[in-house]
Amino acid sequence: HLTRMAPGYICVAGIDPESRDQIRPVTPGRRLPRELLVGEGGPFEIGCLVELGPTQHVGQAPEHEDHSFEPDRTRRVRQLNPDDFWALLVGSANASLRENFGQELYQQQSSCVFEENTGDASLGHLRAGTLQDLYINDWDKLRAVISDDIFTPHST
Repeated sequence: HLTRMAPGYICVAGIDPESRDQIRPVTPGRRLPRELLVGEGGPFEIGCLVELGPTQHVGQAPEHEDHSFEPDRTRRVRQLNPDDFWALLVGSANASLRENFGQELYQQQSSCVFEENTGDASLGHLRAGTLQDLYINDWDKLRAVISDDIFTPHST
């Protein structure tokens, strides 16, 4: 996972290749600068194997994936080939949103949510469900509405 945040900052997460667990490296009290991207000289890029160095689990519901790390101790190991990258994604995917995020998940209007400080995860991969709609929203962003046969969240 790679997300642009406020200008100059990113959020990254990945999959532990051995356990298939989702891992989000965090620096408590600090945001990750975009200089950590491969294109800026850093170790992070979609499909890259990255050695984080020593980490400490700091997650709590629902962000169980959070692990504290020291950015200057990370290193890019290599770019995964497409088959290995896809196998990692498929191997960590679940068939439903509840399998990804926990039994407390429920649909509230157009979103899926759980009560504060509950939930099994904040990250996950969903095996493709049923495509309900594909459209361009008012901000010229491509949006897909996918149902997992339990939930059909959508945004405008």
